[in-house]
Amino acid sequence: MSIHLSEVIAAVINLVIFYFFMKKFFFKKLEAVITERNNMIRKSLDQAEADKLEAAKTFEIAKIEAEKAKETGKGIIKDFKTRAENLYDEIVDEARQEGKLIVKRAEMDADRELENARKEMREEVVGLATILSKKVLGEEITEEVHERLVDEVIQKVGV
Repeated sequence: MSIHLSEVIAAVINLVIFYFFMKKFFFKKLEAVITERNNMIRKSLDQAEADKLEAAKTFEIAKIEAEKAKETGKGIIKDFKTRAENLYDEIVDEARQEGKLIVKRAEMDADRELENARKEMREEVVGLATILSKKVLGEEITEEVHERLVDEVIQKVGV
């Protein structure tokens, strides 16, 4: 196997012609595709960075909103607690007033019953006094005498 100079020169010339042919028809298109792809990658990286910054801002805003919501929730809970305490106090006051009213009614009922019992006792005492005075005197007594005797008996009995 021998290498001929003419074959080497022909191969170099073919290589140079092939290079210029490729440069004329393919390298510019290939370079344009590579540049376009490089720009797309750069654009994607820039967009990713912008999205990352936007996400960080959104996270901070959400964090602030969550704190506001938490504070608002605390305020609402405090408000409801105050309302509940006020309602409790109102209910307790109403119950006390109703209890006092019940006691007052019971006292009035007791006083009424006592007065009724006194009236009944007075009527019985009057009846007994009338019967006794008739037996003692043996005669009919006038209305004045009857009243005077009843009053005396009541004072003695203490009704």
